[in-house]
Amino acid sequence: MPRRVFDCFNKSGEKRGHFYGCRALHKSGVWVGYLAPEKRNQGFEGLASFDQLKENHRRNNPRLINGTAGIERTAVCRGCASENFQLFTLKEINFGDGTKVVIMRLDGEDDMGMFCILEKLPTDRSLPLLQCWQPYKYRREKNSNFMLLSLRDGGQTSGTLESVRIALGHPHPPPPPEPQTPSESTSPEYQQRSASSSPNDQEKTQSVKQPGSSAAQKRRLSESSLQNESSGKRQDTETPVPPAFELATDPQETTPSLADSDRNTAVPPLVPPSRLSTSRTKNARVPAGVEIIALEPTEEQSERVRLEWFPQVGGIGRGYGYSLRECKTLSSFFNLVRKQVADDPEVLAVVEDTKVWQLTYKLPDQPQEATYLLPNDETGFDKIVQSLAESSVWDTDPKRVEIELRVVR
Repeated sequence: MPRRVFDCFNKSGEKRGHFYGCRALHKSGVWVGYLAPEKRNQGFEGLASFDQLKENHRRNNPRLINGTAGIERTAVCRGCASENFQLFTLKEINFGDGTKVVIMRLDGEDDMGMFCILEKLPTDRSLPLLQCWQPYKYRREKNSNFMLLSLRDGGQTSGTLESVRIALGHPHPPPPPEPQTPSESTSPEYQQRSASSSPNDQEKTQSVKQPGSSAAQKRRLSESSLQNESSGKRQDTETPVPPAFELATDPQETTPSLADSDRNTAVPPLVPPSRLSTSRTKNARVPAGVEIIALEPTEEQSERVRLEWFPQVGGIGRGYGYSLRECKTLSSFFNLVRKQVADDPEVLAVVEDTKVWQLTYKLPDQPQEATYLLPNDETGFDKIVQSLAESSVWDTDPKRVEIELRVVR
C-alpha cells in the first residue's frame, strides 16, 4: 500500500510560514476564528463564530478533551517534517461545560490574530509517543490532508523535534545550505539564472520579512506570496452553512488507518524517556532558529490582573500593588517596589535579599494555584500570564484577578 502524502500549509516556504497560513487553511475548508475574546461572537467571512460552535457543542455534545485548560504543546507540520521542522505552540482553551479544545494561533486580518481548532486523531501505533492532530473543517469536501504531530504527554514541551524525526525515520536534521561564495554570485551563470527567474519567484524573495517590521507589515508581506492562490477564492459564490460542531466523527471518514499506510516503513526505537525532560522549566532547550509563538493578554485583561505584596516588617503591615499593564514582567514589578520603598531600607532589604518568591492566585470555581519563582525567572512568570490570558474568567466574572507574592526564603 503506498504511503500517504501529507500537505503543508506553509505556502511561502519561509520561517514562521505556518503562522501566516491562515488563508491557505481557510481556502482548504478549515474553520478559522478571531483570537480576541471580544470578537469570538463574530464569524470570519461567513463562518460560524466561536460562540456558535460552543452553542452547537452544548446541543450535540461531541467527544472533546476533558480537563483543565491552559496546557501547551509544541508541534510540527507533518507535511514538511521530512524537509525542515519548525516548532509552533498549541494551546488548550476552555470550551464550556468542563471541556476544552486545542487551538493553533495564526496571523490574520485582526490585530490580535486568528486561530483554528484542532481535532485529536485516533492513536497511531506506528508513531509511538506521538499524538496526531488535524485542523477542524467546516467543509469536509475540500481536499486537503494537513496533519500536526506533538508529544502525547500534554505537559511535556521538550523533545518534540527529536521524537518526531526518529518516528518518521529522519533522526538527523537536514544539513544547512552551503554558503554562497562571492565568486558564485558574480558569475555569468548565476546572473543568467537570476535574470531568467520568474516574477513570482522574485516577488516571493521580496516578501521575506525583516526583523522589527510591524505586525501589519508582516501580514501584508506574508500574504502577498499567496495572492495568486487566494485570488480565486471569491469566485466560489456558495456561502458555507455553519455546521454543528461535531468533532466526534467517524475516524475512518476523516483519517484512514495511519498504521496500515505506514506499515511498510520500519520505525526505529524512539528516544528513551529518560532523555526527554518532562519538566517545563526555563532550561528546556529549543533548537536554534525555532520560534515559539506565545499568547499575550489583552489590554483589558492586563488592567484586571494585579500583582500584590503585603509584607510585615517591624510589626507594621504594608501593601504594594500594580496592574499587569504597569509591570509586564516580574523584574519590572520589583523595580516599581524598589522605587516606592526607596526611603524604607527595611522593606528594600527584604526585596533585595529574597531568593525565592511564592506567587498565588485563584480563579472563580477553580482551586488556588501556587508557583515558586526566582526573582529573575521571567519564563515561569510568562507561563502564569499566558494561562490567565486563556482562562474563561474574562467572559464569566467581572472581578479582577490578584496574584499575591510571598517571601519563601
